[in-house]
Amino acid sequence: MNLLKAGFSVEFISENTGLSKEEVINLKNNIEY
Repeated sequence: MNLLKAGFSVEFISENTGLSKEEVINLKNNIEY
């Protein structure tokens, strides 16, 4: 997801993708920068 790599906040991504904040955090943790 480009949103995650672009450094958007967890709250922003959660609101715009329908994912829970926990899901967004897990996705962020799984991405290798």
